[in-house]
Formats: sequence, structure tokens, C-alpha cells
Amino acid sequence: GGFASARLAGAPGDRRDAVLAALRFLGPAGSPRLGDRLGVLVALFGLTATKRVGAAANAAITEGRWAALQLASAASDLLGPEQLERVLRLRAPDGLDPFPRGAASTLSAHLGTVLAGYPRPRRLALVVGLWEHVCAHLLDRQRLARLRASQVRAERIERLRARHRDHLDAAVLQRLDRAFGERPSLAVAARWQPPPWWTTRELDGLLHDAVAATALLRFAVALSDRGLAAAAREHRDALVAADACLTAPERAAAKARGKGDYRHPARPGCYVHEVLKPLRPGRSITARTGTAVQERVALARNYGVVVLDAVAERLRWIDDRPLHGCWDACRPWRVPGLREWRAAAGFGRAPGGWEQPPLPDANPDGPALTLAQRVAASPGTDPADLEVPHDLLWFADLADALAPFHGHTAAEVRHVRPAPQVDPDPPAPPPQPGRPPADSVPLAAAGVAQLVAFGATPPRRCRGWAELVEGVRADAAVA
Repeated sequence: GGFASARLAGAPGDRRDAVLAALRFLGPAGSPRLGDRLGVLVALFGLTATKRVGAAANAAITEGRWAALQLASAASDLLGPEQLERVLRLRAPDGLDPFPRGAASTLSAHLGTVLAGYPRPRRLALVVGLWEHVCAHLLDRQRLARLRASQVRAERIERLRARHRDHLDAAVLQRLDRAFGERPSLAVAARWQPPPWWTTRELDGLLHDAVAATALLRFAVALSDRGLAAAAREHRDALVAADACLTAPERAAAKARGKGDYRHPARPGCYVHEVLKPLRPGRSITARTGTAVQERVALARNYGVVVLDAVAERLRWIDDRPLHGCWDACRPWRVPGLREWRAAAGFGRAPGGWEQPPLPDANPDGPALTLAQRVAASPGTDPADLEVPHDLLWFADLADALAPFHGHTAAEVRHVRPAPQVDPDPPAPPPQPGRPPADSVPLAAAGVAQLVAFGATPPRRCRGWAELVEGVRADAAVA
């Protein structure tokens, strides 16, 4: 009339593992097929099982919170009844399982190895900290997967790159035709030199493309994390400033395409403009609006990669040749819209720490000091008033905006001449010896328990699981 389990002599596990496995198929404690309610609770939680613990366990079973139930059973040798109730109330974020596999009895042994030396109140904090530590790691992985899934496939970047490159080349080819009256031979074209101000004109357009791509990328991250309404509230001012960088004729030229051209516009500013139109203040956001916005924002990552590569390629051609803001360098290079962009979007990197040597300018009023030096020399001045396009901080902003799509918080930047070397997806550092994985609760606890078995001693005082891990790792290195 009840449920009985047995195991072969020497097999791993104990009664709690058998009961936890049976609960998923035979119903909550006290069901006819599983046996006496009190016996089940004692098997799961030992002598700390009380009516309130049983009620909390039944609630976890009914709601399918098996991970919390397994963790509570594993920690029952270390915690009191009221503390077990707290563990049984734990909830994992939607779609995540912090305890996908593993035996509660094994986890119990690992937790005992690590936490036995702490008083009970501290043990509860550390067990809950272990749960939160693993959930945070899984949330980061889930967030990255969702963000990547929101974007058009990376295989289509080359088509967008060709579209952007052809649009950029069209202006210089038109200038070449105008200089000779017709398309010259290859040798004549090789000898031709564009006017001195041509480089800054191309950089003007690339800076505006970088600003637009940065705005789209940041908006895409907010859209993936918090939804359209919140993303629109947070990033509307930045999108408006980025939209102002492109005129209506420039948008029309970027949208124009010949036969066989990629259907998306050559410049990201076109989609910044189209994203803004349905997000006007006071206008309700419908399902149709959300679809239209998502279709355009889905190109953010690809636009970011294309523009970042185009800027890097153009900067490589500059070497140490000074820039001309006009034909005779009577004024330094300036870019309309950069100041307004900073006022709306702010600085991703601290201007006081930007030590990149600025691009040389033919005008004597061009910047000679780095932005960090100018900020230090004028402590009361708004850094946005001190920044100039020569600083190339906008280039690093674009790389930083791309970094989350590769799982990084920021790009890797090296200050070199003539332009910084930026990498939005730097190689992952080699695995650190002794760093326990955080892929699941059992693995995280097992990693720390292994270090303790090697001779490490848990720190006497720690506020959470992360501090415990670092303390054990540091002591393991000595051991």
C-alpha cells in the first residue's frame, strides 16, 4: 500500500535521492503511492521536518520548483526548520533551472565540507548566496542568447558591407569624374589626389554613421532586456540626436539602390529615423509598431560591425598626415552634431581617462593634448565642450556598444597612433585554475568543496557566496 525503495550495496546516494526522484512521478508527500507523509518529509529533511517545512515543500512541489526542493533537502543537515522554509521559497527566474542534474546527497556532502564551520545564520546566507550566484550567471547567458537571437544573422554582414562601401565610394568616384570630365584610365586615377579636405569629409560621414550605429546598438540591448516601452523612454533623446546627423537628402541617397543591391539602406541613420517615427511621444505602441521597430533594430549588430570596420580602414590611411577642416586649413576640423550627441547620450567611457593621442590637424588651433589632459587642465568645464572628433572617443563608443553582443561589458582598447586599436570581441582569458564553475548549484558547490579538500580553508568572515569563493581560491593557491 505504500512506496518502498532499495539500492544495491555500495551504490551512491541515499533515501533523499530516491524520494526526490519519486516525487516527480508519484505526487506530493502523503499521496497513496508514495507512502506516509511524515516518513517522506523525514527522508527529505531529516529530523528538522516540521509541519511548516512540509507545507513549504508541498508548495514547491505543486509549483514545480524542484531546484529549490533539492537544495533545501541537501542543506537540511546544516539548517534549522525556519531556515529551510526560506530555502524552499526560493524561485528561479523564468526559463532557468539552477539544479538541472546531480544528487542531493552529493550536494549535501559538499555543502557540509564548505559550510560546517559557519554558524547557522551565516550558513543560510551562504546557501541563498549560492543560489543567487548561479541564477545570476544563468541569467547572463540567457540574456546574451536572447540578444543574439534578436539580430539578423551575421552571415549577411558582407552584403551590408558591400552596400555601405559602394555608397562611400560613389562620392569619391563622382569627384574623380568631375575633375576629368569623364571616367579616367586606371593610371590617371592612380595619380589623382583628392582635395586636402576630402579625408575629413569622409570622416564626417563615418562619424555620423558611428553615432547612428551606436544609438541603434544601445537601443537594441535595452529592447532585448526591458521591452520596447522602456527602451523608447530611455533612449529617445539619444535616437533624436543621432537622427539629426543625417539630412533628408542624405537618407534618400543611402536608400537608393540599383538592381541586385542589398535591400537595407547603406547607412544606419536611415533606420534610426524610421525607428523614431512610430515612437513619437503620446503615440500608443501597438503590436504592428513593435514589429516594425524590431525589424529595423535587428540590423543594429550588422551595421555596427560594418561601420566599425569602415572607420578602422579609413583611419589606417591617415598615418600622420594632418587633417584639413577646409581647403587651406583656416579652421580646425569640426563635426556638426557631436556636441548634441554627447548632451543626449553622455559618455560611455570617462573622458578623464581617455589618453588616445588626437589625430593631427593642419590648423594650429587643432588639439595637441589628449582629452584626458584637457579635462584635467579645465576641471570646471563640461567634457562635452572639450571633446573634438580628433579624439576618436566616438570610435571606441561604437566598439563598446558592440561588445554586449559578444558577451562583454566593454571593448578592449589600446591607445596607439594614429588611431586606437579596438576589439569588441577580445579573446577570452585562459581559464583561471581553481575557479569553480557557476553553471549549476551542484557544480558550484562541488568546485569549492574540491578546493577545500585540497587544503584550502573557507574564510572566517564573508558576506556572500562570491566572497567565500574568492577566499577559498586565494587560500587554495597558498595550499
